[in-house]
Amino acid sequence: MFLLDADKHGCQMLNIGVKSWGAINSFTSATDWYGQPVPDIGFVQLEVRETPFLELADEDFYLRPGMEIATIGYPLGTVPLTLHGKISQVGPFIRRGIVSSVYPFTTPKPHGFTIDIMQQGGSSGSPIFSADSPRVVGMMWGGLPESRFAQSAEASLMYTLNTNISLAEPAHIIQQALDSVVSAQQPDTSGFPTLQQLRDAHPRPTENTGLSWDSTPIA
Repeated sequence: MFLLDADKHGCQMLNIGVKSWGAINSFTSATDWYGQPVPDIGFVQLEVRETPFLELADEDFYLRPGMEIATIGYPLGTVPLTLHGKISQVGPFIRRGIVSSVYPFTTPKPHGFTIDIMQQGGSSGSPIFSADSPRVVGMMWGGLPESRFAQSAEASLMYTLNTNISLAEPAHIIQQALDSVVSAQQPDTSGFPTLQQLRDAHPRPTENTGLSWDSTPIA
């Protein structure tokens, strides 16, 4: 876990253990359902308490086609973080777009939605924010690939390309899934340290910004 310092001028890394995890195995709806047959949602309980949290949007029409959104995550996994043959970046990528569509049409609580930000390996699970507030309106989970066909005299090849249409789970569905998990098994946080206690026990080292250079004289 990477945490910004209070002055936002530095970052602290904490290694926090995982107590348990779980995923949604089954799902039913009393009416016609236009989203995923089983929403692809999982939860992890970390061995820490009193952490900051994000608010999940839940009011009617919090998702509208054309509204501006942003995502934060790690597309392409560790590849762009190690471009120079070493760890060059630990912070996530922020990307911006709009809600392209909602399932099945504009409705108070859509069954799913799409955005115009390309889905790439590593960005699954990225939170999607409303551009004008820090509230989460959904979560990225997959992309809509375009199928292509290449033909030569000797062989043929079917392949796919990523598109800018990415599929997402709405925040109110995530909230309902979380409520179901918590009601089935109340998380036990007894004995867990608080986040502040962990930060105090592992302070950020003194920053060193000194640079040295070895240059070749100009002939």
